[in-house]
Amino acid sequence: MALTQEQIDTFWRDGFLPVPNVLTTEEVEALRKRTEQIILGEVPFPKEYLQIEPEIEGREDIPILHRVRKLWETTRYDPVFQEYAKHPKIVAILKDLLGPDIKLYVDQMLLKPPFHGSAKPYHQDSVYWPIEPMELVTCWMALDDATVDNGCMRFLPGTHKLGPLEHHHLEGPHIVPEGWEELSKRPDEVAVELKAGSCSFHHSLILHETAPNRTPHPRRAIAAAYMRATSRYTGKEPKPEFLTIAGKSYPGCV
Repeated sequence: MALTQEQIDTFWRDGFLPVPNVLTTEEVEALRKRTEQIILGEVPFPKEYLQIEPEIEGREDIPILHRVRKLWETTRYDPVFQEYAKHPKIVAILKDLLGPDIKLYVDQMLLKPPFHGSAKPYHQDSVYWPIEPMELVTCWMALDDATVDNGCMRFLPGTHKLGPLEHHHLEGPHIVPEGWEELSKRPDEVAVELKAGSCSFHHSLILHETAPNRTPHPRRAIAAAYMRATSRYTGKEPKPEFLTIAGKSYPGCV
């Protein structure tokens, strides 16, 4: 599933690129099912990598499937998600954007529960991540139709060209740039609605956000961030082991 030159140019100009119909209906359903099995404890998975939506922490009247906000390290601990991370269609697109040698930096299941799925304010991903250069690419895959009402991705086109902005802590895990509250009012903001099985690819420095989910249905998505194998890890030692997705590794790099 190679990109056209026009699509490649659009990604580097705007900082994001929607791509429809990457997964089949059967593949989407299998990933939904696996997500449920992990949450319900039907398959082995470390509980420390499961986060409950803060607003409904302890709400036993709400089913556990509708209380979880995030799962992470899924490719490290689950073979179904590790296979997904190497999906041939996704890898083909990544090669067009990053080149032949690719590693996975991080993956997350982002789950906005019905009525209670919280917003993620505007931010740049690379501000969180100790990887240089700040030129990672995230594949954000919709497992449910992502809409304006349930919290689809929103981007400010071209803001990846600003470089890393200074961020400060807001609350909980959130860090935001100065003036973040005004960013969602900008007329150039683009809300990217996606059908289940479609995805968007975005640059790790583009400003993006998601709104709350106030619908009666879940909004489930997988966000997997990839990097060139020539990237450098600048975080605390020991350096993590990063999953090779395509090509080869390089000494002294990730």
